[in-house]
Amino acid sequence: MPFKIFGAALDALDDPERVELKQAYLQAASSGRLPPELPLDPYDILAPLLADRYGEAMRFCGKLELPGWLTPRPPVQDACLVRSESYRHFLDDDGVGIYAEACARYVERHIFPDIPCLISVDHGMTAGPLEALSRRFDPRETTVVVIDSHFDAIPAHLRSLPGLESFTCGSRNCGSFLTALIDAGAVLPENLFVVGVSDYAWPGTAEPYRRAYLAQMERGVTVITRAEVEEESFAGDLQRRLRNSRGSRLYVSLDADAGALRCMNAVRFLDTVGMSEESIIDLAGLLRGLVDEGRFELIGLDAAEMDVHLVGIEDEQGLPDRTVEVCADFLTTLMRIDA
Repeated sequence: MPFKIFGAALDALDDPERVELKQAYLQAASSGRLPPELPLDPYDILAPLLADRYGEAMRFCGKLELPGWLTPRPPVQDACLVRSESYRHFLDDDGVGIYAEACARYVERHIFPDIPCLISVDHGMTAGPLEALSRRFDPRETTVVVIDSHFDAIPAHLRSLPGLESFTCGSRNCGSFLTALIDAGAVLPENLFVVGVSDYAWPGTAEPYRRAYLAQMERGVTVITRAEVEEESFAGDLQRRLRNSRGSRLYVSLDADAGALRCMNAVRFLDTVGMSEESIIDLAGLLRGLVDEGRFELIGLDAAEMDVHLVGIEDEQGLPDRTVEVCADFLTTLMRIDA
């Protein structure tokens, strides 16, 4: 079955710095200082790049329709809504979860029976394809691998504890959507592998947060830290664990902050240090190898959390931002499309 690429650019963080980025963009847009072809979201960046590289090897299915103020670069007419208060109300009203359900319906109507490849902003939108796939396939037969610097299976109210203010409350969001999927039975905890996390042993992490973290692991979720990824035994250990997993189908999700402050700096959260580009692409190759050997059928994949406002900006050491290239290479390695 062919891969179908589509976008869902929900971006509704209420963090003041995030809101100020949008407001600065709106000021520039209203004064006519921006080029008309400026990409509005990650799909606008990655889709043309993938099309130029691979031509007819994949299909492009457009974007989930969203209100402009909920996207990374809102239209000028929505400027009055680009306020922290607006986004906070949206999150508290389970807005991410509501649009994840809309994303699931989009997959069912426009992607199936082909393989969904989602390009999104808020990682919570990954719940859309996974919910749709859980209605198509038995969740007991689906293994889910998430590559992420954060463990997005923590109850939302714990994300606002001291030291964790960058996350807002809300019943489902980018920091808690895996919990909702597990609780709904769309993903089984024993079939979920979260790789590359850097938030497990933060200094001063609040005890309720730590307990919630451990509780998900006790339910059966496999968590592999960034430090473990860098060990020589990592590849063999992960292959063994995945071969022993129950699922025969595979879904893979990449949060771009998995490479934060190493190779991918155009991401919404820069509060952890991620993996190297080599580690991320090698991981995609390892997963693809398991597909090629017949251990898994690849049924979906995505890339999330790219920040279009920061694409291409060098870091403090003058090193280039590789976010777009790494995301593209990760996806195409999984799809086994060579440049």
